[in-house]
Amino acid sequence: MPRHPSTTAAQFRGGSSDSGIDSLENGMKERDDFKCRKYGAYCRMSNGIVRISDAEIARMAAFLGMGRDDFIARETELAPDCRGLVLKRRPDGACAWLTDDNLCRIAPVRPDKCRAFPLEWTNADSFQVCQGQKGMLDERTVFDTIPEQFDRWRPRYTPELFSFLVSRCSLGAGIRCLEIGPGTGQATDFALDAGCDCTVIELGANFAERLRRKYGGRPNFKLINGDFELHPFAGGSFDFVYSAATIQWIDPKIAFSKSFDILKPGGHLALFLLHGDYQTPNPALYADVQKVYDEHYRTDAPYKQRFPYLDAPKYGFESEERFSFPSSRRYTADEYVEYLHTHSDHIMLREDCKKAFYGGIRDAILRHGNTIEFRDEFVLYLCRKPVQAGRLLSFASSERPIADPRQTGGLDATCDGTLAGRPALLRIRGQNRDPLI
Repeated sequence: MPRHPSTTAAQFRGGSSDSGIDSLENGMKERDDFKCRKYGAYCRMSNGIVRISDAEIARMAAFLGMGRDDFIARETELAPDCRGLVLKRRPDGACAWLTDDNLCRIAPVRPDKCRAFPLEWTNADSFQVCQGQKGMLDERTVFDTIPEQFDRWRPRYTPELFSFLVSRCSLGAGIRCLEIGPGTGQATDFALDAGCDCTVIELGANFAERLRRKYGGRPNFKLINGDFELHPFAGGSFDFVYSAATIQWIDPKIAFSKSFDILKPGGHLALFLLHGDYQTPNPALYADVQKVYDEHYRTDAPYKQRFPYLDAPKYGFESEERFSFPSSRRYTADEYVEYLHTHSDHIMLREDCKKAFYGGIRDAILRHGNTIEFRDEFVLYLCRKPVQAGRLLSFASSERPIADPRQTGGLDATCDGTLAGRPALLRIRGQNRDPLI
């Protein structure tokens, strides 16, 4: 099956510790969702250091049958910041105690920092190289490992979509709005610029810090670094709730029900996303790219998100409508490879296939003129909480329209227009595009 890139906005909590050393011996403490895979990549990081205390020095020296002073002289070096000692590294930056088969020669007495990773501390650098750590990752938090790349390469939504929302939903001063999962602000400015009192809730710690730096000086901006599913918002708090693709990473029942509860009567819920089509403008290149996916694409976290955007009426919303805003993008081979690095499943590519995969993608684009073009469709789903209190359940059981692509044999069901709160037109089309991003 052809494989396509996919994305959305979600994150990983990164620590602030020095790059550390991955413990690689069989007896290491493990969580149910973490297993050391003995790749040794993290122990070979050129910027990784392991600070050691006097007690740890004594413990390792005794294990090796060495005197304390002899161990310090032979097996340690001054830390880069001149604050204490660190374990000595080889000229290539790897830990001196790492064996050729990726085991630790001092595993029983290894420093506490090695012993605690990644159960008690971690950081973004470690996630990029430690395959075992990827196995314990909350899939919603993968993007937070690459905040700089994400901010640079993720597509921005078309201004026409934002202008439409401001006009249609009467956004402006005095309007309280909530953005769910802003990432690094791909869809944040328009609500702030309209004068709304904006609250954003962002799960990722690295993304949250970037948002603070970018918007913290604006008086109508408030940031919550937390989980939308768990945060105790008061009912009827907002006039406008929106999400740019992030909603797909939330359980639909929670996403719709909680959005309904925190909206004021008459308030709007806006969900938007991007369909990116690169098959239509460059079919020959598309075919070559699919061959690269078939041969070299191996990921530990395949993209499986299929959010039922048309299910809003099941949870009490009315007048759901679908709007489309066309746009386009172009990348060079090098630019497209950088962009691919920001897709959730590509972040999780297996280390042993990355070089061949990205090299194959780059070579394919170079063979076709060093340009790949996208014909984009920015899709907006807009609905409203009824002015009257209480939930409308008119789409219960068999009366509700087909909303889940899985119910149409893998086809994408979309709705245009409404009639008395019900979709007036159900359009089914084949899926040959990228997954929703």
